[in-house]
Amino acid sequence: MDITINYLAVVVAAVAVFILGWLWYMPLFGKAWREARGVTEQMAAEGQKDMGKTMLVIFVCTLVMAWAMGVIVGYTKLVTVMQGVKLGALCWLGFALTIGLIETTTSRRKMTSFYIDTGYWLVSLVVMGIILSLWH
Repeated sequence: MDITINYLAVVVAAVAVFILGWLWYMPLFGKAWREARGVTEQMAAEGQKDMGKTMLVIFVCTLVMAWAMGVIVGYTKLVTVMQGVKLGALCWLGFALTIGLIETTTSRRKMTSFYIDTGYWLVSLVVMGIILSLWH
C-alpha cells in the first residue's frame, strides 16, 4: 500500500504545536502549571540553564509525533477538517489522556497539572490532525 506524506505539512504541524506549547505553558497556564508541579522560582531558574537542550528535545519529539500522525493520515486518506479533528481527538483519548492519567496517578501529581497537560495535548493533537488532513 502506497502512502503519501506531506513532509512540509509535518514540519508546519510540529512548529504550530511547538508554538502552542510556548503559549500554553508560559502566558496562558504557566503559573498554575508551575504551582501544581511544585516548581519554585529557584527550580525554574535552574531549568533555564538547559533550556536550549530541552527545547530541542521537545521539538524533535513533536516532529516525530507529527510524522507519525502524517503516516496515519496517509494510510487513511483523511482530507477534511472534521476527519483531522476526529483523528486528533482519538489519538488524545487513546494515548495522551491515558498516559497522562497514569503518570499523574503513579507520581501523585496534582490533578491541576493533569488538566493543563492533557488539555494542551488535546488541542495540539487536534491542530496536528487538521493541518495534516487538510494539507495532504
